[in-house]
Amino acid sequence: MAVPCPPPAKRSCSSRAAPQVLAFLVTDNFIVLKRFNNSDAYALAVAVLADRLRGLPGVLAAWPADDVQPSRKERIALQHRLAALGYKVADFDGHFDFELRDAVRELQVRFGMVPDGHPSRAFLDRADIQMAR
Repeated sequence: MAVPCPPPAKRSCSSRAAPQVLAFLVTDNFIVLKRFNNSDAYALAVAVLADRLRGLPGVLAAWPADDVQPSRKERIALQHRLAALGYKVADFDGHFDFELRDAVRELQVRFGMVPDGHPSRAFLDRADIQMAR
């Protein structure tokens, strides 16, 4: 079953997991799902389940085994760090929106890292986010 691709204003690419392995085309529904549970894995799982219920194929690659989600404390500490560096941060609640992912991408470029927008363990260490999980 082919599904038309949403117009560019209604979609974005989420390569959060590992840009060399997985990338997902997400729509506004992804953002809505993250309002309920601020986990990329959760939002993707629900979205894939919805697609599967519609008869569409599932994800064709395995989730990267070395993918580690930052803790809430680490995400909040990163928000404070980004704000201290002059990036716009709306709330210090640990929720990462697309603007904050763009800020992470900018720093990843500055650090010579793959600009995937995911605050990996290596990125947090480089940004001096030293928090216990």
